[in-house]
Amino acid sequence: MRSGDSRGLIDGNRLIVVGQFIKPVKRDGTMLFKPFFTDSGFILDLKHLYHETFGTKWDVVSIQQIAKGFHIKLKGVNDTSDAGFFSGESVCIYRNEIKGEPVDLLIGEKVYSRDSEMIGVIVSFSKTPSYLLFEIAGNDGEKFFVPFTEEFIVVENSEIRLIKEP
Repeated sequence: MRSGDSRGLIDGNRLIVVGQFIKPVKRDGTMLFKPFFTDSGFILDLKHLYHETFGTKWDVVSIQQIAKGFHIKLKGVNDTSDAGFFSGESVCIYRNEIKGEPVDLLIGEKVYSRDSEMIGVIVSFSKTPSYLLFEIAGNDGEKFFVPFTEEFIVVENSEIRLIKEP
């Protein structure tokens, strides 16, 4: 569901799918929004959203975090009838608007060896009490797990390097 895309690039930034509108929840057109990120606090700072397919830009009037996601009110969406058209629609933002770099953004990123040889791609992660554990799909199709700690991984020049075999 999360994706990087080149549509509508502004200064080389990618559009990232961040979530989906579920249903209208208030008469004023406020909608329930389900984020695709596990660490989604950055959504509270958003000023606008873009439709995943069409790139339509919507200005955000208000965002409130709730247990099931967020309540979001968009400018020009004034009642449940207007909001109903958004149900099931996924939305994007520009990657540079995401504050705090949620770990979810690392899914799909390439992992390199010390010698700058690509060894695989991050496909998932799990949180442990002490660190994050990344699952990497290697070039040979085999999957392996690597702790995301300074002992095993370093990030240099926006590249993820494996410095020690797990």
